[in-house]
Amino acid sequence: MKHIVCFLFILISLMACTPEVETAVSPAPPAATATTLPTETAVPPIPPPTATPTAVASPTATFITDPLAISPENVDQLTQLTQFSKGTILGVSWSADGTTFGIASAAGIHLYDAETLDQIATIDSELPILGLHLPPIEESVLIINEGYGPILNLVDKATGEIISTLDGSLVAFTEDGQTAVFWTGSELPNAVTMSWKNLLTGEVMRTLELPQPPLAYSPAADLVLDIADPGNARQLRLIDGFNGEVRHFIDLPAILSLVAFSQQGDVLAVGTTDNVVQLWDVASGELLHELEGHPNWIEKIVFSPDGRFLITTNSMGETRIWDTSSGQLLQTLPGGQWIKFSPDSQEVAIAGLDRVDFYDVTTGQLRGTLADYSNYVHDFAFSPDSTLLAMNGGNGKNIRVVDVTGNQLQQTIEVDEFPSAVAFSPDGRLLVWGDLGPQYQVHVYDLETKQHIKTLTGHTDGVFDIVFSPDGQIMVSTSWNREGIFWDTNTWEPILNEQVHFHVAFHPNGRLVAIEQNNLEGVSTVEIWDMTTWELLQTYPIAGHIYTFNPEGLLLAYEKCCEEMGVGLLDVESGEFVHSIDGVCGKAALTPDGHLLAGCDAYTSSNAVLLWDVESGQQLNKLEGNTNFFNPVFSPNGRLLATAGADGTVRLWGLPSGTP
Repeated sequence: MKHIVCFLFILISLMACTPEVETAVSPAPPAATATTLPTETAVPPIPPPTATPTAVASPTATFITDPLAISPENVDQLTQLTQFSKGTILGVSWSADGTTFGIASAAGIHLYDAETLDQIATIDSELPILGLHLPPIEESVLIINEGYGPILNLVDKATGEIISTLDGSLVAFTEDGQTAVFWTGSELPNAVTMSWKNLLTGEVMRTLELPQPPLAYSPAADLVLDIADPGNARQLRLIDGFNGEVRHFIDLPAILSLVAFSQQGDVLAVGTTDNVVQLWDVASGELLHELEGHPNWIEKIVFSPDGRFLITTNSMGETRIWDTSSGQLLQTLPGGQWIKFSPDSQEVAIAGLDRVDFYDVTTGQLRGTLADYSNYVHDFAFSPDSTLLAMNGGNGKNIRVVDVTGNQLQQTIEVDEFPSAVAFSPDGRLLVWGDLGPQYQVHVYDLETKQHIKTLTGHTDGVFDIVFSPDGQIMVSTSWNREGIFWDTNTWEPILNEQVHFHVAFHPNGRLVAIEQNNLEGVSTVEIWDMTTWELLQTYPIAGHIYTFNPEGLLLAYEKCCEEMGVGLLDVESGEFVHSIDGVCGKAALTPDGHLLAGCDAYTSSNAVLLWDVESGQQLNKLEGNTNFFNPVFSPNGRLLATAGADGTVRLWGLPSGTP
């Protein structure tokens, strides 16, 4: 099972002025013929794999010893220096008195003063977080954690210690906020139990048996809503929450999609599959209003605490505010993942995965924003001088460039489509990124003038990776459907279109390039090409992906996969692996001098970054922090390691200040 999980993790981890437009022409790939290897002096051609190979002359890299560069000797001293963003938003909540606003993210719980939006506290959670509720219980928060099903942990704000733990599928909280209502059991007939549990003690106050899970519960009216017949989603029934007796039925004109009770328990809102929301009088069972005009599928229904307003959201990214007494549309605002009214019903918080916006309900005016959050970061790269870190994804359609020396956002580049791969040119002048579609373009941006200078077209699927040759004369962009386009960076014209299975690596001599391949049978190979003639020199079997060459010209690639995981350094002269490292999973990276390897542990946790000594294969350190870590990148000067995870954070690791 661990091997299967790791395999899936690898797959997921690989998913990292008016511009002129260049369109790639698709020349026929050259024939695979043997030729003289490019070295400083000519040598005989590489013989077939069965013959004894001839040595390849590679440049010898000279590294000046830097006491702050990460090395096998000091790797045990690595520490987290900084963290970009507070992670992906997973839930939001107002306190009962409206003075505090809380955000649950993959990196913890963050509490803010609701008036000033200044942060006042942070609470860590050892378990994965699914959501948040701020109950009217002094100095506590309720964190919804992931476990064997959702787990509710009541936590002390000051210490982070768990006060009580409850489990089950949450239905609602009672009016006084002291009790939570759950259902447990299966969805089989007569197999569901509703339970009213005290938040502080976990004591079960009462229970109710139901034939199927409840759709909603009104604490004010003590009414449970469910489907009258599991085979008919057009008829609902209202059940007395104390004795289980049916009050009355509600017949719908279309199939039910979602429901909500007003806080007073007098109105029931029902969304149907014909994109209409109906308001029903709970006491009489009469239809009050039909809220029409939604352009697409209705995703959320939320009443204001005073019952005067109803918010609906739809799949077109709209949030609509309605007057419940008249059924009139009052405001149309941007959409979000979570919608929360303030306790006084004057404001509404609309939260996405990376930000929370606060709007005045009556005027629709934006009052404030909390934006220090990020969705999953697809890719990031250091500038050649190691001072800048460019990150794409995570905050919608933009690229963020951060000065890592001062931990300051230098610029944000707004883009038209969701970005994917990102890379700096070797001279640090250009920033290049690809997008996920639907245009599937590659964009070239001048960092000094802050202008887009080129838009390259030719891909027919999302751009996966972008790599420059050491001299910057050639750039390769690859895509999810195995297209690889080699571009001349002087003219931005395509040189070669070649099938590439995700990754390309340039040899330090500047003349060889390694291209990863994978056929329909799943057999992985690496091709070695001569860029001076664009001829294929040799093909070697590998067990997965390739990543980069070390200074001596050895290629980092997967040597073992599936039953056992491991990478090695491939000698492109002989096709043999040397310096094998076992237990590596996901994307791997080498320090610039090639002495250390960073990657994921194949057999235990994907939430840690492991570092190995390349020569000995010995694990030297384990860095924990990211959730579902998937992407390590060392800075060119070797002083920093950047890691990203599915939690939406990018973390910088290095030696503590003053380390000798």
